[in-house]
Amino acid sequence: MHAPHRKETGGKAGNRHVIVDDGGEQNLIEGNIFAFSGLPPDQNGSAGISLRTPRNIVRRNLFYDNDLSGVNLYDAGKQHDVRFNRVYHNVFFHNAYAKKETFKPFLYALTLTKHSKGNITDVAIMNNIFWMNNGKRTISYYHVDRAKQVVSHNWEEAGDPLFLNAKLIAGYQEPKREAFHLQEKSPCIDAGGFLTRTNSEGRGSIIPVLDASFFTNGFGIVESDRIQFEGKTEHLKIVKINYEKNLMTVDGTVAWKKAQGVSLPFKGTKPDIGAFEYSK
Repeated sequence: MHAPHRKETGGKAGNRHVIVDDGGEQNLIEGNIFAFSGLPPDQNGSAGISLRTPRNIVRRNLFYDNDLSGVNLYDAGKQHDVRFNRVYHNVFFHNAYAKKETFKPFLYALTLTKHSKGNITDVAIMNNIFWMNNGKRTISYYHVDRAKQVVSHNWEEAGDPLFLNAKLIAGYQEPKREAFHLQEKSPCIDAGGFLTRTNSEGRGSIIPVLDASFFTNGFGIVESDRIQFEGKTEHLKIVKINYEKNLMTVDGTVAWKKAQGVSLPFKGTKPDIGAFEYSK
């Protein structure tokens, strides 16, 4: 992209990788690499994703070396609404080293930004690794009440998470997913939280949970999720979800206890933090 006024980039410019806007919701953003978002021609920085709609799932992605945040949940009014988004099991590495002076709340790995009269509430941010982001800044809440979000079991710049490539440094140019897998002694192994829990004891194929919005039945587009209960190794395939009643129908019969943890398939006693489950 040609931008002759951008001396910082030699007359070139980049942009955001993805903007989710115009009222579209319930998108699944999974298994991607969002890296090296550039200095755009019209503003002083860009995030990897600008997310402006509700009820999306952002998981198992790598966000690194982006000009501003890896993800910006952005509400500027009009049709914007970023409530009920689920951001979990991602890696945010070396983001927000902006090339030009910009709005300081954007200089975090992940940002929740409100420039409207509405509210940003019920966003869940779980089981993500934040490491080596600018100033060790992880999550920004600009005119947003943190207490009205679900933020738990993230690795927030608490030292080296021990990625598989121990020599990983800023400016990493080859997008190899394997570099962000975990080493055997990583403190992120079995350190994650369960995405939701059952709200009653029972047996059958219809499972009542506290929050079904972490999961998808594929909407007829992609394969539906598989889930695993706390304390069990069996994987169950979701065939139907009633999001209003928080009921998940699976492809088998199972028994569960009240308040039993439910997550995507995991190894060990609990899910790992980050985009990848550790395996030898």
